[in-house]
This record gives sequence, C-alpha cells and structure tokens, in this order.
Amino acid sequence: MKESEKSCLANLLIAVVFGGLIVWGIRSCDRWITPPIAPAGEKPATVRDILQKDRDRRQAQAEREAAKAQRLENQAAEREARWKAEEAKQETRLAWLKEIGGRGAFSKIDWRENGATLWVRPEFYLLAFDDKQKICSVAHAYLATAARDEYVIVRLRDANSGKVVGIYSVTGLEME
Repeated sequence: MKESEKSCLANLLIAVVFGGLIVWGIRSCDRWITPPIAPAGEKPATVRDILQKDRDRRQAQAEREAAKAQRLENQAAEREARWKAEEAKQETRLAWLKEIGGRGAFSKIDWRENGATLWVRPEFYLLAFDDKQKICSVAHAYLATAARDEYVIVRLRDANSGKVVGIYSVTGLEME
C-alpha cells in the first residue's frame, strides 16, 4: 500500500458536533463524501432504501436496453422483408434495362459492388430528363437490391469520350 493511501485511510471518518447536531462525512484522500441529507420533514434514507433505489435504477436501465434491442430487431426484420420484396422485382428490372439498352440509349452497364457505370450513347441525350432519370432509377434499384445497399451510385459515362456526364444516387439524377 502506498504512503498516500495509508494517510487517506487514517482519516477515514470524521464527525463534528455543531450545537447538538452531528455533521459527518468520509474523508477519502483530498475530497469529502457526504451522505445525502433528507429534506425537512422526511426520514433520512437508510442503506436498504439506497440499495433498493439502485436496484430499481438498474432494472429500469435493463428494461430500456431490452426495449431498444427489440426495436432494433424489429427494424432489421422490416428491412429484410423490404429487400425480399425488392428481390422479386429484379428479373423485371433487368429485362427492362436490356430492352432500353437494345434500343440504343446506352451501350453497357458495368456492375460493381459499390456502384455501376452506365455507358450512354447519343440517343440518351435526346431523351427528356424524366426518361433519363427513370432509366437511372431502375439501374440504381437493381444494383441497390443486389448489393442490399440503397446508397450505391450509378455513374453515367459517355460511350464515345469516356467522360463522366452524370451521377444518379438516392438524391436523384445530376447531369453535368
């Protein structure tokens, strides 16, 4: 035991009498730990009361944590159900993308785990913005469902020059 710890233990309990009222505290090194004083008219808390309050506090904390775990589990189950519903649409999306690509809107799609590149042709530029956005949203939905990540990005590159001409994400289509 260190010398400073020995001196702290030597001054463990000190009581002072002020006009018949005993004020006490426990001296622990350089600080005082005083017991809670009951408000006027109330009985001072006993050790049993303090321990019961602590048990109640811990039980309430455990109940809050259990409720939070249950909410997270429910959210995960809901998310899984949504992904399963989206997986049922994958064949339709892929067939639609192949049909649009066959009509000359884009030459190919490079699928990656964290995104895709849609290589667009001149016919794509002639489409209305809403039609461009629909093509990109279907490609995004296909990729997001396959990766189970809704925050994937679809980049649009010009098939002739190779330059990035736009980006599609959850926020929508942005053409450069």
